Amino acid sequence: MNKNKIEERLYRIRFVHNQLSIFDNPMYDEKWGLIQKSLEDDYNQQREFEFVHPIDSGVKYIRHYTLPLNKHVALLRVGQYRTDNDYATVAINLAPEFCDEPYVILAGFIPAFQSADELARIVERAFNKVLEGSDVRVVLEYWDISAEDKAAMYKSDCVDACYLGFRSSDGNNLGDFGFEQLNAMKAKAVETKQQKVKKAKAKKEVEHIKSDNILDYIPENLNNGDKESLLMLLGDTVRGLKHPIDIMRSVCFLISHGIIARPTFPAFIKRYPFLEDHISESTYNRLITHRKVYYRDDDTLNRDLAKKFEAYM
Repeated sequence: MNKNKIEERLYRIRFVHNQLSIFDNPMYDEKWGLIQKSLEDDYNQQREFEFVHPIDSGVKYIRHYTLPLNKHVALLRVGQYRTDNDYATVAINLAPEFCDEPYVILAGFIPAFQSADELARIVERAFNKVLEGSDVRVVLEYWDISAEDKAAMYKSDCVDACYLGFRSSDGNNLGDFGFEQLNAMKAKAVETKQQKVKKAKAKKEVEHIKSDNILDYIPENLNNGDKESLLMLLGDTVRGLKHPIDIMRSVCFLISHGIIARPTFPAFIKRYPFLEDHISESTYNRLITHRKVYYRDDDTLNRDLAKKFEAYM
C-alpha cells in the first residue's frame, strides 16, 4: 500500500426500531437529533461512548476529539495509541443542509484496525451503548459511492472537507489526504498547546501574589506584550458600568482565558477607582470565584469580548 495514501470508506448511519409492528416505519425520523444529542453528551462527558472490539470486549480504544464539536462535523481519532499511527479518523456528518442523511467517513484505519468494517462495528457499538434504553439502534451501512459522487460530495463540503484535509492541492486526487494542510493544522495545534502551557505556567507563577499593583497579575509572556494597553482596554470596557455582574464580566473573561491572574480587590480598585462605589469586595470575590456560574463562553457578550481582546489571546 502507498504509505502516502490514506484509505477511506463511507457508511450511512441507519436508525432502526428495536421492536417493529406492522404500523412502524423501520427508519427513525429523528435521526439528526439523536446523533447530535449522543455526540454532545459524549463531548461533555455526560454519557460517554465506549469503543470496544466487536469480538474481544477486553480490547478497548481511546477516542479524542481533534476539533471542538461544531454544527458541521464531529472529528474524532479512535485507537489504542500504542504507536504514533495507532488510530483511525472518524468523521461524522452533522449538517443536514449539506446531505439528506447522516453518514460517517472512516479514514486511516490501516494499520490500527484490520479493516474499515471492523472499525465500523466498533463505532456502531459505541452509539448503541449510549442509546441503551431507547427504542432505536444504529446500523452503519457501507455506502458504495462512485468516484464522481464522492467528488461532488467533497466539492459541496458535506462534512466540511477542509477540516478533514481530504482534498489534495489540485482538488482532484480525492484518495489522498492533503498532507501539507494536515501538517499545517498539526503545527498550529502544537503551537497553540505550547502557548497554553506557557500561559498556565506564567499564571501559576503570579497566582499567589498579593500585590496591590494590578500589573503584577499579568504574565510576562502576554501576547502582544503590552500590559498597559491591555489595562487601558479593560478600563474602557468597564467604564460607565453600574452593575457588578456587568463590571466583572470582562475581568472574569480575562482570568478564564489565562490573560490575567486573579487580582485582589484592592489592586483592581486602585487601578479603576471610578468603580469603587459600584462594587463591594465581597461581591467582587464571589463573582470571580464562581465565574463559570455567572458567565458562559458561548453567550453573545462573551463572544464580543473574545473579539475585543483577540490580540492578547
